[in-house]
Amino acid sequence: MRPKSSAEARECGLRLKTTKKIHRTILLSGVVLTVLSAALFGLAVSGQDPLAGTRPGFQPSIRVEDRHGRLLREFLSAGDTRSQWAGLASFSPHLVQAALAAEDQRFFSHPGIDPLAVCRAFWLNLKSGRVRSGASTITMQLARMLEPGPRTLGRKILEARRALMIEWRHSKEEILEEYLNRVPCGNLTYGIPAAAELYLGKSPAVLSPAEAAFLMSLPKAPTALNPYRNEAAALARRNQVLSRMARLGFISSGQAARAKAEPLGVTREASRFRAPHFVTHIKNLLPSPPPSLVRTTLDLELQTQVENLVSRTMETNKDKDISQAAVLVMDHRTREILAWVGSADFFDLRDGQNDGVLSLRQPGSTVKPFTYAAAFDAGLTPSDMIEDSPVSYRLRSGIFSPANYDRRFHGEISLRAALASSLNVPAVKVMDKVGLVEVYGKMKAAGLKSLDKEPDYYGLGLTLGCGEVTLLELANAYATLAAGGVYKPPVLFGQGSGLAEEPGVQVFSPQAAALVTDILSDDAARATGFGRDSLLSLPFPAAAKTGTSKNFRDNWTVGYTSSLVVAVWAGNFDARPMGRVSGISGAGPLWRQVMRLAASRYEPREFPRPDGLTELDVCPDSGLLAGPDCPGRRTELFIRGSEPDAYCLRHLRTRQAELPRQQPSRLTIINPRPGERYLFDPGIEKEFQNLALEALAPPGVDSLVWLVNGNEIDRVPVSPENAPRLFWPLSQGRQTFTVIACSNGREVARDRVAVEIN
Repeated sequence: MRPKSSAEARECGLRLKTTKKIHRTILLSGVVLTVLSAALFGLAVSGQDPLAGTRPGFQPSIRVEDRHGRLLREFLSAGDTRSQWAGLASFSPHLVQAALAAEDQRFFSHPGIDPLAVCRAFWLNLKSGRVRSGASTITMQLARMLEPGPRTLGRKILEARRALMIEWRHSKEEILEEYLNRVPCGNLTYGIPAAAELYLGKSPAVLSPAEAAFLMSLPKAPTALNPYRNEAAALARRNQVLSRMARLGFISSGQAARAKAEPLGVTREASRFRAPHFVTHIKNLLPSPPPSLVRTTLDLELQTQVENLVSRTMETNKDKDISQAAVLVMDHRTREILAWVGSADFFDLRDGQNDGVLSLRQPGSTVKPFTYAAAFDAGLTPSDMIEDSPVSYRLRSGIFSPANYDRRFHGEISLRAALASSLNVPAVKVMDKVGLVEVYGKMKAAGLKSLDKEPDYYGLGLTLGCGEVTLLELANAYATLAAGGVYKPPVLFGQGSGLAEEPGVQVFSPQAAALVTDILSDDAARATGFGRDSLLSLPFPAAAKTGTSKNFRDNWTVGYTSSLVVAVWAGNFDARPMGRVSGISGAGPLWRQVMRLAASRYEPREFPRPDGLTELDVCPDSGLLAGPDCPGRRTELFIRGSEPDAYCLRHLRTRQAELPRQQPSRLTIINPRPGERYLFDPGIEKEFQNLALEALAPPGVDSLVWLVNGNEIDRVPVSPENAPRLFWPLSQGRQTFTVIACSNGREVARDRVAVEIN
């Protein structure tokens, strides 16, 4: 070996002196650190616990979940942060390993301050001439999270003291749980549970090594490592953490290599706004301060499928000028809301955020069943016959003359057929018989709370849907019928919400409710109005009713099985009329699809029949007990004690000749009557409101000619077997009606009346 030159010797001596100086500096730093640690430890023992109290400084966000714990929406906390708490036992072991590898590998061996980490940081920073490494332990970081402040030497010393306080009073497991639930992860997210949900859509319990390393890489620089903006940087940092995990023996080198080959797998799916109308309503119902976890009754899987059905249906109904629909699915046994779709697309900025479930609309004929339920409790029966014929009611403001949807009158008809076929005139007559105030009270008690005006404000048109209700109210009112006449409020919050179940209120008798259910599920009874095998007929027991508001502004179909209520509204939020679409052709097809879908998840059974009902065979023509000569018979249900007590005599075989019919001596208009005033019914479409023109003709008259304001509108024949009735569409103003009696083409008499129509 050649001897060293003087220059080399000097350089070697300089390096030796520098090395000794550094060693002395490190030794001195260690001594100082030891003395400082001892002093801080003394203060820590006597200081106040930074973790005293219940999770100090922690502000959880509001997590809204469906009935099975699936996330619907996470609302930010009062501090505009996203965070949720989870126990350490619910974290994946890989996550704890990643935390130690990324932040504090000697966590379980130091007392809150890591002397080796301090010396290493001091050496690296001294060597580079700048700050390259810190020495904060997990406990020191936790102390900083509990009381944030500027990163100065004084703050470091304060954090060290607090770290010693925490370590003195808490176990390592408690400290690690606090840290993992508070650590900043970017995008207003704090804590691994919230970060796992936001970035990966997962629980922290099921994280893989790659996912755990990714999440624990974020606290180093949450903004710089934001995976939504700088995926490459987040990926590189994750791989560094994986390498450390392998070096520390937490995972094998092969596991690390496979984990590094995985993509980040970051998705925005976890932060979607699911069931948006429902969740928005839930948030408005929460107390202040709100709970961190809100478990609801919604079935997310059913909700998603119903949303898809609504969206597809609106696409296919554009030619009918229907732009929106709303659907509610409710378990009527518990009143739990299972699906809530407020519009075709919540994210449609034009009108998608309007909520059709909560909007006030006219329900049309869907409220008729409550009139009939009240009638059955008042002693009427489904077999009772009623005249579907013209009728007028004198009101303080004029004359109310209801008309049927099909512009026809059907003569004598049973209450069963009248309700099932949704005939307007019989419904009004039934309400008049039972009493407006009585029916109004029953409707409100059944759940139609928005009917908040006096009964006289609505009048007899109430049974035709001239009031305004919400789809939620209507669905719950049908739940009252389905549940044996018992009203309960809707339930939106799941078990553990702390809300006591409200007792039910018996609005209708179980027997009356069962009669309505039987009628609404009777396909033969609704044949007059809808034909056989209509959209309302399903391959399982289901009761259903449709409704259409005036001028085709609202379509409704509501029905129920033994377990579920499905209510559908279709129309336009701006109240624009649809293209002459009725409830059966507008909301009906969507209702059928949703009902079949819901039935596949919640199996329907036969409707239960309460005690107190009897079955008897009746004559379809008279509603009385079927006699031996009745050409037909049907089995009818009765509330015990209301059965007919007489047999039908209408079809007795007899040779008695029919008495000759008497005829009037002069021509007389019997409808309308002179000086009467008629009003348009707000619950019926204008084009369906007609005035019946009737006249009695003397003998010898073979035809009648009708004129309105001097203009001939029709010429009808007259015979002993034919007493003609003519229907004229109502038109506002003062109207003069003239009838001319003719015999062999010549006028023999005339009569005239004038009325006001408003």
